[in-house]
Amino acid sequence: METEVLKIKDFRGIIWRGFGTSLSWFANGIKSSDEFRDYISDLLFNQENPDGLQLNIVRYNIGASTQNDVSGFRPGGAVPVWDVLNLDKNIDQNQLYFLKAAKRNGVTTFEAFANSPPSEMTRSGNVAGSISWKTLFNKIFSKLKVPDFTLTTNLKWDRTRDFTDYLVKVTNYLIEKENIPFTTISPINEPSGPGWIVGNNQEGCFYGYPNRTAVFRNLHESIKCNESIKCNESIKCNESNIKLKTSGCEENNMFQALCGILFNPFAWFYVDQYNIHRYKIGGTLGFDTGNFEDSNWMRSIINFIMNRCLGKRIWVSEFGMGYDKGVTNYQDIQNVFNFANYLMDDLIYLGAEAWVYWQVIENKSGNGWGSMQMPFDNPNINDIVRGSQFTAFQHFTHFIKPGDQILTLSKPKNKGIKWVGSFNPITNDINIIILSTNTHDITIKLPCKGIVKVKMVTTTGNKEFCKTKHNKFNDNTICIRQRSLTSLRYKI
Repeated sequence: METEVLKIKDFRGIIWRGFGTSLSWFANGIKSSDEFRDYISDLLFNQENPDGLQLNIVRYNIGASTQNDVSGFRPGGAVPVWDVLNLDKNIDQNQLYFLKAAKRNGVTTFEAFANSPPSEMTRSGNVAGSISWKTLFNKIFSKLKVPDFTLTTNLKWDRTRDFTDYLVKVTNYLIEKENIPFTTISPINEPSGPGWIVGNNQEGCFYGYPNRTAVFRNLHESIKCNESIKCNESIKCNESNIKLKTSGCEENNMFQALCGILFNPFAWFYVDQYNIHRYKIGGTLGFDTGNFEDSNWMRSIINFIMNRCLGKRIWVSEFGMGYDKGVTNYQDIQNVFNFANYLMDDLIYLGAEAWVYWQVIENKSGNGWGSMQMPFDNPNINDIVRGSQFTAFQHFTHFIKPGDQILTLSKPKNKGIKWVGSFNPITNDINIIILSTNTHDITIKLPCKGIVKVKMVTTTGNKEFCKTKHNKFNDNTICIRQRSLTSLRYKI
């Protein structure tokens, strides 16, 4: 049997912050009993639930929508705008319920973000985006065929500070009154997206490069003017004060993210944390994605510039994957391998310190989005459908924990093998996750001698998340099944 030797080149890697999800649409959209929502919160966030995801990061969507904006929006997509003159109204009750439940279940890291400014601060008067070029041209040339897109920033230039003040006031309220220890605010979402136009089914806003710099600069000033933000005694913090940081720019893919770094360098003076989105819809999968916008050399460049040169931490703040090429089944085992492949690339090449699934729960629609699906209207436990992405996610959330140091590992000789690992300096646990797309079994020789207390989990074929415990390995070697995802933890 073929043998691969796994070597640890460096234990001193990036300190891992955790895995998470954005609340947004599912938290706003699920209409059910408190008992059911508590069940969902336990499944997502309870750090001791062996059947759950054990997520420790939550991104909270500061909404912008009014009753005039909600027509045609997707389920849960119209997130209510806050009344900054009367914040105690707690208008966003649905999201707030999950936010508080997440904290009760052990979530430790919170980020606030916005998809659009409130409608009163926009040029179009609509939180879905600007008036499209197609609409504009048709007013002049009714028969002229033009694409339905916009490259017009929807935020009014003279309302930039009002917008950033709005974000800070809401976040400050949640910290002081709801005891939610937010650490970062991200004011901009997918700013290069040309599809943010009136008539879209969700909040969105295009920003040109100068506009982005202005937003980040004003956000810094808004935070300075609200430095009264302190830890409540009931909040356990490492610092006596919570100093909010800025994060951005939430570009939709690696290519847009790299362009933003190269062509908008002044913005990064005001950004403490660099957030990137990772979406995959169709195309070629495998270890070579075949997608220019999703290449590992771009990840490596972003890592070098932002992390190693500028000292900015990097997050994958959104990830989403529908059915990829050839996949039509929500429980298809191929989704396990696709999911793991993408996540591993972000750890190996991008140097991400946190990884956040956009919507771990999607409204039941028959497509491949979300790790779980259910109808948002009056769901019950029997309505929950787990996809194979849920299984794949568990491999990582159960084994790579906050505070771990990401290991630098040797590169496998077999192109069908990919692995990542972490080390807990307190417990001396080593965690290794191995993806095999081979059509044959392979032996992996593990590093270090004197292995004790081994735990191993393997997903292969059409099987569910099958747990297998081993007391020890023979000669520090394990057999990796063909087409499998294997996670293991051992002490040295």
